[in-house]
Amino acid sequence: MVRPSTVLGIPICLALCLHSPGIAQGVSVHHVKLAGSLTEESFVMIEHVLQQAGTSGSAAVVVELDVDSDKIELADEIAGMIAEASIPVFAYVNRRALNAAALLSLAADSIYMSPDATLGGNNTVNLPLVISRDTAEVRVADLFGDYAARHGVDRRIGEAMVDPSVRYGGPGAQETRITLTTERALELGLAVAVATTVDSLLARIRLANATVRTVERDWLATTVTVENNNWRDINVFVRLSGGMQLRMGTVTSMNSSTYTVPANILFKNSYIRVVAEIIGSDDRIQTETVRVVPGLVIQWRIENVLQNSNYFVWIRS
Repeated sequence: MVRPSTVLGIPICLALCLHSPGIAQGVSVHHVKLAGSLTEESFVMIEHVLQQAGTSGSAAVVVELDVDSDKIELADEIAGMIAEASIPVFAYVNRRALNAAALLSLAADSIYMSPDATLGGNNTVNLPLVISRDTAEVRVADLFGDYAARHGVDRRIGEAMVDPSVRYGGPGAQETRITLTTERALELGLAVAVATTVDSLLARIRLANATVRTVERDWLATTVTVENNNWRDINVFVRLSGGMQLRMGTVTSMNSSTYTVPANILFKNSYIRVVAEIIGSDDRIQTETVRVVPGLVIQWRIENVLQNSNYFVWIRS
C-alpha cells in the first residue's frame, strides 16, 4: 500500500482540468457520508464508492464526515484507500472529523468544512501511540504528520491532533491534543474553504452542474423479496452462519413482501439462506446457501407446488 510519505498527490493535468471552466457539463460526482463512528461498513462504503467512481469515469469523490472514532487501525486502512485513489477525493467535514476520523480528512486531496465544524483530536478518546502495519510498527503521530504535510502545512499540526506532547502554536501552548475550528483550519491553510452544503462545495470546484451519485448506507444491506403464489400463508426466516435464525415476517397468499437484513448482522456472517415455513402444515422450503456480499438482493417466488419455486440472486450496483 502506498503511504502518505510517498504519495505526491493527484497529477497536475488532472488538477488543472478539474478546475477548468465548463468541466461540470455531462460529468458525475460520487458522494458518500460517514456518520457516528468508523466501522467495517465504513471501509466497505469507501471501497465501493472509489471503485464505482473509478470505473464510471466520475470527476471526483466527496467524502462527507460527521465522525468521532477511536479506531485508528481502521482509519489507517480507509485513509490509505483515499490517498491512493485514482481520482480527486474531497473531504467535507460537516460538523466533525475527530480523533481517528480526522485521518480520513487529512488523506483527501482537499478539505472543505461547514461553518461550525471541528477537525482534529481531543482528550475524550485514548488513541494508541503506535499501531502495527504489515510487519512494521508505525507511530500514529507520524501518520497524521505525513498526511497533514501533503496539504502544504507544518506536519506538527497533524501530529498535535493525536500527540499532546507536540505543542503546536508556539510558546505557552498547552499540552493537549488540538481541535481546529473551521476558522482556524482556514487560517492554517489546512482547509481550503467553507462549504455550507455538498452542493456549495461542488460549486467551488466548478462541478456545480455535475450529476451527484450518492451512495446510501442502505446499499450495504441485503434485501429479500418473497412472492407467495402458494394457497397458504408463509412465515419467512433468514438463517445465518452458525445456525442462528431471524424471523423476517409473514407473507399472505398471493402477495409479496420485501425484507431488509441489517448490514451490521450480515458483516458477522459469511453465508445465509432464506427459509419459508408453510403455515398450517409441516411443509417448508429453503434456498441454497448464499454468500453474503454488500448489496445482495434475493428474489424468491414460492409456488403452490413447492418444487416449482425458484429464486434469483444479484448484487445491487
